[in-house]
Amino acid sequence: MQPIDGAISRRGSVPLRQHLNMSTLAYSIADQSFDRSMSLGIFNISLALMKELVGRPGMSPMHVYAQRTMVGSLPPGVVAHEVNATGLVRRVFWEQWGVFSAACRDGADWLILPKGFGSAVRRPPLKTAAYVHDIMAATYFDRYPAHGDFLKQFYFVRTLDHTLRSADVVLTNTEFTRREILAWASGRKIEVPLRIEVVGYGLPPAVTPAIGREDMILVDVRDCPHKRTDLALDYLSKWREQARFEGRFVCVGRLPAGLALPADATWRALGRVPAERYFDLMRTARAHVHFTEYEGFGLPSAEAVMNGTPAVFSSIEVTQEVMSGTGCPFSNTSFESFAEAMSRAIRTTRDEILGWQATLGEKHSWAKTGDRVLRALT
Repeated sequence: MQPIDGAISRRGSVPLRQHLNMSTLAYSIADQSFDRSMSLGIFNISLALMKELVGRPGMSPMHVYAQRTMVGSLPPGVVAHEVNATGLVRRVFWEQWGVFSAACRDGADWLILPKGFGSAVRRPPLKTAAYVHDIMAATYFDRYPAHGDFLKQFYFVRTLDHTLRSADVVLTNTEFTRREILAWASGRKIEVPLRIEVVGYGLPPAVTPAIGREDMILVDVRDCPHKRTDLALDYLSKWREQARFEGRFVCVGRLPAGLALPADATWRALGRVPAERYFDLMRTARAHVHFTEYEGFGLPSAEAVMNGTPAVFSSIEVTQEVMSGTGCPFSNTSFESFAEAMSRAIRTTRDEILGWQATLGEKHSWAKTGDRVLRALT
């Protein structure tokens, strides 16, 4: 296909030509879509990073590989290539072989894999940067034997192993994930001569906290055990009685099999929703609640703050790094800790939220992430 017409807006501070001497980039999101992606967070991050890189001044048109449903929504300044990677066989072939052939065909100097999955069967024939968001896919069966998929984990273990051995640069989101990658590689006796660059994520622009809010708590739920949806429903039900909260609970995401919401009208499950709808809900909620045992970043809580809403979240190593003292953390092992965090969130002032937004906005921006990515490709 021909380049999509349109002006290229200035987004970041470092021109691409300054770092890459007009190198041609290829970028693959062909194995991702809103309906199929297991992680909507990584899907949204992949789109945001692509738009940030495309928006740099002086950039040669970037080759972007996408499914038919995505091609029409790609930003100006790209050469769009429609790829049929639906179905397990097509997706695996694309990830393991096809994307590299396509990038070479299109004369790319660098191939960026925003989901981090390289090839376990082919050494990349061009320079490759893989964004590894976490190592969960390669360790899930070990962490949760009753819920993991051995064959799927075997595939991801092999893919991550070869990616670490063959990629020119590995990008990641936090110091926590960098340490996780290095520890995993050490356990498999992988010497990692490549650079692992912490480039981070960006966050949505800060939205001024709403003065009038609905009496509603927005709750993240997921159909995977590390998100602890069971604990979320248990703690929230207890807190509702203790605090005599009379508002609603709106749950976003897929509920685990066999787990149902409390049987009364104050609870509502929306399932998966697009990012725009999710942010709209955040802006009107009294608080956003996110339970988790493991994350590479913990994006929803930071997004909640940037949308003007107090974030109530599990205090684990990575959320402590990312949130930098903002929001209302709690311990998964203590209902009292959770109840205190909820009470603090309800009492949070507008000025407190503005202060949190300033802290997070300074720490996590797509412009800075774009700069770091380009420096990593030098």
